[in-house]
Amino acid sequence: TTKTLTKYYDPVEMKVVNKMNNKIAGYSTFSTTASIQTTLYGQANFKKGSTIEAIRHVVTPSIGFTYSPDFGDTKFGYYKNYYTANGALTPYSIFENNGIIGSPTTGMVGALNFNIGNNIEMKVKSKSDSTGLKKVKIFESLSLAGNYNFAAKDHPWSIMTINGQSSFFNNKLTVNTSLSLDPYRIIFEPGAETGIRTEDFGHFSLQGFNVQMSYPLSSEIFGEKVDYPKKYPAKGDIRNEVYYFDDDNYAHFDQAWTLNISTNYQYSKGLSKTPNRMASLGLDGSIKLTPYWNITGSTHYDLVTKDLALTRIGFSRDQRSFTINFNWVPFGRYKVYDFFIGIKANILSDALKYKDRSFTQPNAPF
Repeated sequence: TTKTLTKYYDPVEMKVVNKMNNKIAGYSTFSTTASIQTTLYGQANFKKGSTIEAIRHVVTPSIGFTYSPDFGDTKFGYYKNYYTANGALTPYSIFENNGIIGSPTTGMVGALNFNIGNNIEMKVKSKSDSTGLKKVKIFESLSLAGNYNFAAKDHPWSIMTINGQSSFFNNKLTVNTSLSLDPYRIIFEPGAETGIRTEDFGHFSLQGFNVQMSYPLSSEIFGEKVDYPKKYPAKGDIRNEVYYFDDDNYAHFDQAWTLNISTNYQYSKGLSKTPNRMASLGLDGSIKLTPYWNITGSTHYDLVTKDLALTRIGFSRDQRSFTINFNWVPFGRYKVYDFFIGIKANILSDALKYKDRSFTQPNAPF
């Protein structure tokens, strides 16, 4: 940067003065990390003839150590002090008010990190599988992570996080979860909305929870796969080569569609007495009206406020040599549209195109 900051209190003006110095300066930071990881396997076999043949558990523990010095120490020269009107010695960074490079971090870090990953699967009998057995995932991943900062003067233990991922119904329904726990006791003074984190270790209060689920639907799941060359005698000529024609000269084509159903629930508390909750249900889909016309759309419904969230509708037209796209957000706080025409060939895609969009100001009039 070409500017640094000097702060001081002016007793005449009775205010803190920020003086910018025209000076070339910069800073550098560094840290070091070492880690080790291993994998442990365990398997429980069930008696012969049981529906469940075996359960396998894979554990992947890892530990690491991270060290970073305190760049707020005066020996680095990145931070200085000034006295306020009350005579309090206050530190500041000489790189403050510089949005390009920011300021170096303060506080020494000497943390021991740990992560315990788990994968649990079982083998069950299946008549649909050629081997007679099928793998069922109980947990694709289930991990516990945290760290202990030896350099911290207080609260050396970090927030503990637990993350899980699994799938059900032949890997169709995907479930992702996360949980965060504070190992220190949080107390609230009478009438206070913000708690105080004490040094009392071992309480593990819930700080946040999130669960996401999604289930995809499509024409391939519900519809019968049609072999068009075998079923219909004629195929279209130039410009109609994607169509197949029956004896009455009616055109047939694959009218594919997709629909993804998702839901999300989020709970966050932190040091607040009153937690925040968010729950939503989302739909995201597409349908091909013809091989060259495609309609897409998505919407989300907020189950807490009972309102529709961001809703988008899109149209696209394949003109063989170029494409036309139109996307529209018809209602909500930010109404916006986007229109694009462009050549499909990569060599000309930037040379020949037209794009227009509305402004994204809140509560647009259209």
